[in-house]
Amino acid sequence: MDKTGIGDAVVDELEAIELPNVKGIFLTDTEKENMLNHMKLQMEKQKLKILGDDPQLIAQINEQQYEYLKPKTAQERIHLKLTPTRHTR
Repeated sequence: MDKTGIGDAVVDELEAIELPNVKGIFLTDTEKENMLNHMKLQMEKQKLKILGDDPQLIAQINEQQYEYLKPKTAQERIHLKLTPTRHTR
């Protein structure tokens, strides 16, 4: 569950009533990148599909851009450049 902003209080409340399987995360750029990469990989493996034809959702997924960086480590070679959308503004 998104702990960013007011979500932090919601997660605290759900944990206080001991709702099972609640995990709060702060949606940093790195976390968003990891989630998007995982989602795309699952789609490529045909384990995750978009039901119906949702052109807006498909456009938002496809508008993400990658930039090549001068790496300090191998993991820094490619970085997701988050494109501002209604969800990241």
